[in-house]
Amino acid sequence: MKDEKRKEGDSINGIKRAMINNVANKKEIKDNVLNRRIKKEGRFNMKKSFKIALAALVVTLIGTSGYYYQFLKADSFITIDINPSIEIITNRNGDILSYNALNEDAEILLSDLKLKGEKLENGTEKIIKEATEMGYIDETEDVNSVLITVYEDDQDKQEEVLKTMENAINEVEKEKGIDIEIEKQGITEEIKDRANDLGISNGKMMYIENMVSKFDELDVNTLANMNMREISKKVKEVKDSEKEKNNDDNGKSDEEIKKDLIEKKNEIKEKHEEKVQKEKPESNGNAEKENNQNTEKENNQNIDKDSNNQNQENNQNQDQESNKNIETNNNDNNDQNNENSNQGNTDSNQGNDNTSQGNKDSNQGNNRN
Repeated sequence: MKDEKRKEGDSINGIKRAMINNVANKKEIKDNVLNRRIKKEGRFNMKKSFKIALAALVVTLIGTSGYYYQFLKADSFITIDINPSIEIITNRNGDILSYNALNEDAEILLSDLKLKGEKLENGTEKIIKEATEMGYIDETEDVNSVLITVYEDDQDKQEEVLKTMENAINEVEKEKGIDIEIEKQGITEEIKDRANDLGISNGKMMYIENMVSKFDELDVNTLANMNMREISKKVKEVKDSEKEKNNDDNGKSDEEIKKDLIEKKNEIKEKHEEKVQKEKPESNGNAEKENNQNTEKENNQNIDKDSNNQNQENNQNQDQESNKNIETNNNDNNDQNNENSNQGNTDSNQGNDNTSQGNKDSNQGNNRN
């Protein structure tokens, strides 16, 4: 009896274990299916996310590239030569990316100017105004000239840049009341030939030759293998190296050097202002003398005009008087002629009377006979 119950219990337990194992197996199967689905969806989502990220990266790169070419890439290289020689580099948008002093006068002029980020026309105006206040462009002189060189192969782009700078200089001319002759340096046939020999652009060749003419340490063939921005950096290095050899700025900080340059600039401005003030009285005296001469000339012209008017009036009066006398004489002559005519008529009548009397006497004589 006990054995039968034990067997029945084992059977029931076996069934329970079988049921439990069955449930466990189903759960395992379900988990396996779910895991496979999750993994599959995960792979799909990863692919989708990767594509989205890649697309975003492409858009970002395109946007960054466009921004770089529009605002950060050097587009135009320009030099302004007055006595200070200044290099200006702009982007496609006409903003100044950088500027360099190519000689000591330019360093002094640029010492307290901030041109980076300025529009080219604004930067040009500031440079020309400073050059005027320092006397490099002298309002007391009859002739002032500025040489502008645009190192650009695109003729339309070159003309656009030159026009922008010319307009800026003309504005300063009007404001300061001075005459500035603008000279433009173009690309010659010789430059074209040398550019062709080196396999570089005409604008780059002209830029290299201009820089080599200013700094003996530079070499045409070496610079020909650099791009324009690298050439500009090389020029600045050579200029700074020459400056260290030829001046007493060694050991000074950049701030101290800048302070010294500004002091020199102010001294130059003061000297030029003194020169202008000294020449002003003479200029004013000449102007006053010229005004007096013009006034005297105008008075003489008025006197001559009045005299001419008076003579004309006298002549008119004389003509009127003469005409009046002529008219009076004519009237007198007419009266005399009329009187003579009347007298003639009277004499004629008298003759007729005498004739009538003679006839009458003759008739009386005949009657007597």
